[in-house]
Amino acid sequence: MATIKDVAAAAGVSTATVSRAFSNKNSVNEETRNRIFEEAEKLNFKPREYRQRANSLGCGCIGVVVPDISNNFFAEVISGIESVVSKLNIQVLICNSDEDPGAEVKILDALQAINICGIIIAPVSNAVEYNAELLKSFDRSGIPVVLMDRDLRNGSMDGVFMDSYGGAYEATQTLISCGHRDIAFICGPLTSSSGLDRFNAFIAAHRDNGLEVHEEYVIYSDFKYKTTYNLVTQRIDQIRKVTAILSSNRRMTYGCCMALAENRIRIGRDIAFISCGRPEIGHGIISYVDYPTFDMGRECAQILIEKAQGGRRSRAYARKRTTFDMNLVLNGSEKYPTDR
Repeated sequence: MATIKDVAAAAGVSTATVSRAFSNKNSVNEETRNRIFEEAEKLNFKPREYRQRANSLGCGCIGVVVPDISNNFFAEVISGIESVVSKLNIQVLICNSDEDPGAEVKILDALQAINICGIIIAPVSNAVEYNAELLKSFDRSGIPVVLMDRDLRNGSMDGVFMDSYGGAYEATQTLISCGHRDIAFICGPLTSSSGLDRFNAFIAAHRDNGLEVHEEYVIYSDFKYKTTYNLVTQRIDQIRKVTAILSSNRRMTYGCCMALAENRIRIGRDIAFISCGRPEIGHGIISYVDYPTFDMGRECAQILIEKAQGGRRSRAYARKRTTFDMNLVLNGSEKYPTDR
């Protein structure tokens, strides 16, 4: 069965142009539209029925693409998004890319095929050029895109972010001020803008204090619980040599905490700990960098609605990019263990 990508290739246009041609948008000129219809007929391509259903849902549908649906951070952001769009009768389609660039492309193609009226996305990577160009092509073609939490290279798209660098820097500085010199860092993927920002902040705080970063104490993970649990378990002998741990996100905090607990290493007693992101366990015990996730979601939705209502004119407007500050919540686990 022919797909929208087959028609686009045969007609020599983008999939976004094919989508707009079938939705009768005036932004596709008559010659291009006729060529698309001719190729579609040759390929026996028919728009899917759910395209019409999507167009009948009040103000339409928006797609929200997250890299890890199990991460409560994104669930909280989505709640903020829904608090805005639900009042406008806009439906939200939530998609999980699972930190996989290939899955992300398939999701974007599927959203395009149902004439989605806007996309809010936390990109898997800022290093995969095809995915970035695909998002930019949507934006240029009239499908507004708002980046959520993670940026793309060149910062050329609307987005809502948190101060990942500032939060990780202050957390690292706090550990250093508490007397720690051997600090382990649970690092997220450096292809993610938030992961890279936190890594750079960790390095910078050490440098600004005249301290050396011990490479053997940096654990490169993938923002996921299971991978982090396995990596910390494998390197538990090295972990026993440090006095503190900084984790780059809440899912990795969970994996790290489980590995520590199984090896009878007590946070706040045997080792200090700060999490970038409110931890899913150890509430009131583990210190963490907190971000206004609900407000971030609201801001994403408001920017998207403004862009959608502005239509093609919104392309001429200045990009709107909002960065939320962090709040360091200290519960005592940052202090130097007294019983070492």
